[in-house]
Amino acid sequence: MKLTSAIRLTPSRLRHAKKLWRAFFAAALLANLQGCSYSPLLHQPVDTASVPANIFGAAAKLTGIDTGPPGKPQVVIFFDPFCPLCRTLYAELRPNLRKVRIHWVPIGTQMPMVVINDGTAERVPASFSASSCLLSGFPGTTALQKALTERHQVLCSDPTDWAAQAIERNTQALTSWKLYGVPVALVGAQKRPVFGAAQISNIVLSFH
Repeated sequence: MKLTSAIRLTPSRLRHAKKLWRAFFAAALLANLQGCSYSPLLHQPVDTASVPANIFGAAAKLTGIDTGPPGKPQVVIFFDPFCPLCRTLYAELRPNLRKVRIHWVPIGTQMPMVVINDGTAERVPASFSASSCLLSGFPGTTALQKALTERHQVLCSDPTDWAAQAIERNTQALTSWKLYGVPVALVGAQKRPVFGAAQISNIVLSFH
C-alpha cells in the first residue's frame, strides 16, 4: 500500500502506529489462540493454496525423531522445544508413545516467541540452538524426552552444521505452508493441519 502525500508519518506518529499495531495483534492473539506463535499471522486461516497436495508426505520426509511402533508415521507433529504447549502435548502423549507412530519435527526460532495460553501471553527464548542440539546431541528419543521435559535447556554447546541446516529446512517448510505456530500436527491424508495441544492429543489418542 502506497502512502499518499497527504499522509505524513512523523517519528512520533510512526511510534504510535507501531504501538497500535502491536496492541491489535496482541488482542487478536489473546482472543483466538492457544499456541506458541513466531508470527502475528498465526491466527489467520490456513491458505490451502500454499499447502502441497501431499503435505503429510512432504512433512514426513523432514528431519525429525520417530516414536512408536515400526512403520510409516501416522501423525507428524511440528514442535519447538521451548514452547510450553508443545511440552504439555508431549506429557499427555508420553504414556501412549509406543502405540502410535509419530514423526516429531523440531523447528527453531532466532527470536523469542509469544506464547498464548489461557488468555495470557508469555515470551520464551529463541530456540534455534536448542533445536539444532536436539538433532545432533543425544540419541533421538532420549534427546526428545530431555528437550521436552527440561526447561529451556540447550543440550549442547556447538550443534553440527547438518542439524542446524535441518532445523532451517523444517522451519522454512512450516512457514512456506503459512503455518506460523506450534504445536501443529498433520494426520495421514488429512489436508488441513490441526492446531493446539488438546486437539492434537485427542486425535492421536483416537488411534488406539
